Amino acid sequence: KSEQVKTLMKERERVHEELKQELAKSRTFAEKTNRIEFLEDELKCLETVNAELKEDCAQSHAICTEKERLVEGLEKEAEVLKKMNEGLSQECSQLQTSITEKNTQIESF
Repeated sequence: KSEQVKTLMKERERVHEELKQELAKSRTFAEKTNRIEFLEDELKCLETVNAELKEDCAQSHAICTEKERLVEGLEKEAEVLKKMNEGLSQECSQLQTSITEKNTQIESF
């Protein structure tokens, strides 16, 4: 009878050890599963942020392109105004010369 008890006790210890190992595996699996779920959630968040950043970047690019177009237009307009200013300066000089000549003629009378 004591031999049977010893055998049962050994069997009980063996089963107990197996259960402890299975429990440890189960805990490890649960930890890994939780970690995977956490990482999947993080990935979703990062994908959302990435999509928002892409949209922001596209809007910024559109704004930059529009500003560049406006700057080019203003530069062309400035060039036209510069040429007009040069032309007006020449006309002004000619008028001043003409006025000076007429004043001289008037004074000579």
